[in-house]
Amino acid sequence: MATGAQATARLAGETGSMWSRLERAAVALQAAGKWPKGSRGGGRATPHVEPEHLVNLMLAIACADPITAAAGAVHRFRSLIVSRTVEVQEVEIRGDGGVITRLTPEPARRSAAEAALHQFGNTFGARCDGLLLLASRDRLVRDFAWGAVSFTFTLDDEFPEAALTFSNSIGTDRMRRTIETSRFRIAHDEDMPQRQTPAAAPVRTVTVPFAFFEVLRDLAHDTLQKTAEDPKLCVVSDSPA
Repeated sequence: MATGAQATARLAGETGSMWSRLERAAVALQAAGKWPKGSRGGGRATPHVEPEHLVNLMLAIACADPITAAAGAVHRFRSLIVSRTVEVQEVEIRGDGGVITRLTPEPARRSAAEAALHQFGNTFGARCDGLLLLASRDRLVRDFAWGAVSFTFTLDDEFPEAALTFSNSIGTDRMRRTIETSRFRIAHDEDMPQRQTPAAAPVRTVTVPFAFFEVLRDLAHDTLQKTAEDPKLCVVSDSPA
C-alpha cells in the first residue's frame, strides 16, 4: 500500500529512476486527474495508488518528452488498439548448443495473452491495467510468468506504437521457449494509414526495465490487500485513463 509520494519514492529507490522526474510526472498527471490527489492533512484518508495510476506513471516516464507533457502521452499510448495478429517466435536450443528460431504471425485469438487479457478491452491502457490487476491477484502470474513480460514503445507523434511481449517455456522444457508479441497501433493493421516519414529516418524506441514494472506490481499487490481490509483507502480519480 502506498500513497502517490510513497510510490514515487520507492520507484526511485529501487529502480534508479530520477526522483525529480517521477515527481514532475506525478504532478502533471495529478493536474489531469490521472494520479491520486492527497487529501488535506494526509493520514489514513490519503488515497493510495491503483493499477491504472501506476500504468499512467509508467507511460509518462517512458513516453513523455518533455515530462510536463505526461498527460498527453498517457492518453495517446493508452488509446492504441491491439493488432488482430500476434507475432509468435519459437526458440529451440539443440543438444549441440545450436539455436533454431521460427517466427510466424498468427491470429491474436490463439495467443495466451489474448486468452488472459481480452476481458479487459482491446486498448493498450486497458490491457496494462488488466495485467497489473492479474499480477496483483494471481500467484501464478505474480510468481511464475511475471519475469517473461516486457514493454516497448515507439515514440512518434503521428504513428505511436506499443508492444507487449510474453516469453514462456513449454511445460518444464527449458530448451524450448515461445515468445508472443502483441502490437498496439492507432488503428487495426489493415486500417493503418501509410507512414509519410522517410524510411531512413531514425525510429525512437523505449523499453521499460523489468525492475520498474516489478515495483509497480508490488505496489498494486499491496494496495489490493489493504483496500480489501479498508475500502475507504480506495480512490477513484476524476479521469484515470
